Amino acid sequence: RNAMIAFALLAAWYVGRPVLNPFHYVFLRDVILATHEAGHVIFMPFGEYVMVLGGTLFQVLLPFMFIAYFWRRRDGYAAAIVSLWLAFALTDAAVYIGDARTRQLRLLGGDPAGHDWTFLLVRTGLLEHDRSIARVVRGIGLLVYGCAVGGALYFGWLRGVAPAAGPAGGGSAGRSGVTA
Repeated sequence: RNAMIAFALLAAWYVGRPVLNPFHYVFLRDVILATHEAGHVIFMPFGEYVMVLGGTLFQVLLPFMFIAYFWRRRDGYAAAIVSLWLAFALTDAAVYIGDARTRQLRLLGGDPAGHDWTFLLVRTGLLEHDRSIARVVRGIGLLVYGCAVGGALYFGWLRGVAPAAGPAGGGSAGRSGVTA
């Protein structure tokens, strides 16, 4: 239990730095970038709009798929830990969305005209709402972060106190890791 709680706190600190300060670099930012770029390729067969949206969509969907996997396996602790990745993916996307009009971020290709969210919001007529949309996405990311930290601590603590299944029937959430 102590190791799980310690790891949850370490993960919360590691991810919390860029979640709370979007320009703080951590290696996970490179994972998000690679996932984002892969999303463009994965969604390419669905047309230009979906391909451009696919970058941000995949950077959010991939951690969500892992969360669903762990939740389905009834491993609430692992799902909560991976939710930290989702929180970071959302807050990272919010920075990109909020930059749609000003295009100040340094992009991978170097051309500010290739800004995904400028393209997406111009096409939908929502460009003037880029910062509002970004605030909503950031708020969701912060909410996910808070729930992830709370969930990881709760499930880490729960694993350490749940009764082990024994000859008398014991609890169903014993040391097997089933916590959700």
